[in-house]
Amino acid sequence: DGRAVGVLEGPALRWRYQFNLDIGSRKIKVSFDDLMVQQSATVVLNRAKVRKFGILLGELFITFQRTPPLAAQAAE
Repeated sequence: DGRAVGVLEGPALRWRYQFNLDIGSRKIKVSFDDLMVQQSATVVLNRAKVRKFGILLGELFITFQRTPPLAAQAAE
């Protein structure tokens, strides 16, 4: 339904939401549990767990890194 519940504690944001996952011609509603932790001014680590009926289907880790705008990169 497009809503997430989140809690911010220091550099960490934990949020939970449901997502309709496309698998072939079907949509399967799964639950996400994300934990995002800011490591520095430019780096955020994200661990996401995906569950269906409380059973862990998968877990992934993502690193987000802010890069300078393209104009600043061109000037280097």
